[in-house]
Order: sequence, then C-alpha cells, then structure tokens
Amino acid sequence: MIRQDITRALAYQSRLIRLPGHVLHHLNQIQKAQEKLRQQCSRKPQSQEIAEEVGISLKKLHKLMNARHLANISCLDQLVAEDTTLGELLPAPLSEQLDVIFRQEVVNQLNYFLAQLTDSERRVLALRYGLVDGCCKSLKVVGQQMGISSHKVKKLENSATSKLRQQSCLKELLEA
Repeated sequence: MIRQDITRALAYQSRLIRLPGHVLHHLNQIQKAQEKLRQQCSRKPQSQEIAEEVGISLKKLHKLMNARHLANISCLDQLVAEDTTLGELLPAPLSEQLDVIFRQEVVNQLNYFLAQLTDSERRVLALRYGLVDGCCKSLKVVGQQMGISSHKVKKLENSATSKLRQQSCLKELLEA
C-alpha cells in the first residue's frame, strides 16, 4: 500500500502534464512488455508484438505512446511539431482575453465620446494625451504640429474637456 502511494505521488508530481492513473498503469505494462520481449527476442520488439503482449489494440498502443511522449515534456518551449511549441498550442488565459475585450470596449466608448467634439478639439486631445501613438505631448509641441499657438491649444483642450464632462454617460464610464 505504501509503495503504491509513493509510486502514485511520484507519477502525479513528476510531470508537467499529469496523466490519469489508468494511463500510467497501461504505460507501465507496456514498458514491462518491451523489456520482456527485448530479452526473449534479443532485439527491439515491434509495436504489434507489444500490443499483443499487453492485450490492447495497436491503435491504443500508439495513443498511449504519444501520451507518454507529451507527458515527458518538461518545458512549454519544447517543440511538439516541426515549428510549433507546446506553449503556442495552449489557449490564452481567460483573464487575458477579458482584458483585451475590456480594452476594446473602452476604446469604442472613447471614440464615441470623441466623435462629439470638433476635429480640432479631437486632434488636440489625441496629441496631448497620446491617444494615437501612446506619447503625450506638451502644449508647445501640439501647437507646432497643428500650426497654432500653445495658448490656442490650451483653449481647445479646455473646451473639449468641458464638453466631455457634460456627457452623463462619460461620468458613468469614469466611475466604472
């Protein structure tokens, strides 16, 4: 009983990918059959011989051997196909997917609110707060890019922000 518990604990904790107990049982049977046939025949046994010795179909033997191969993977960067790693086959975690959806929804709502502004006001906010390229710019730089004074940029920014503050939906977005 103790030996079985130790064997089971090692099997469950020693692999990156845990295999069910019945699969481990079959894999142990396959390994014993391979050793037995290797000693009897003095050569590497063929798959058909192993399957007959264990009492399973050839198709099931191949599935089990593939499972053993995948379970022996020790790193997500290990190749499982010619140019594919195991990590590439795994789906992104749900939290990352939700973050992408949330960011897209924020962008959609931001675009809706910016559409309420004039072109000049929209451009000033986009440049000042880095809405396009992620780089915030000073009043002076925005003025130079738009060909207007920094004082005019400040007036446009103030006008745009006051219009946005009046939007009741924007208040709800900022509170969420």
